[in-house]
Amino acid sequence: MKIALTDKQVSAETQNELDKLRQGINKIDEQIVKNIAERFNIVQQIKQYKQQHSLSVQDVNREEQLLLRVAALAQQYQLPVEFVAHLFDVIMQQSRQQQKQ
Repeated sequence: MKIALTDKQVSAETQNELDKLRQGINKIDEQIVKNIAERFNIVQQIKQYKQQHSLSVQDVNREEQLLLRVAALAQQYQLPVEFVAHLFDVIMQQSRQQQKQ
């Protein structure tokens, strides 16, 4: 019979290993946020370009191409396509909102 250990019962060695793994996740999370910030900086440039050239905020063809591209990347990296598509849908919604302001 296996007994589940509580956090208080985890050995110091096990906790150290877990902390190292979590530090790796923290670094990746920081990279994700940094990349999103860089993406939104470019969105601001696109906003200015579209305003100067009287272009519509939403480009349905571009969005479809982007979703196809990230779906292929999701498959390449063995990630759930639905998750990645949803993630980029949220990013694109925020990008459109940013361009409308």
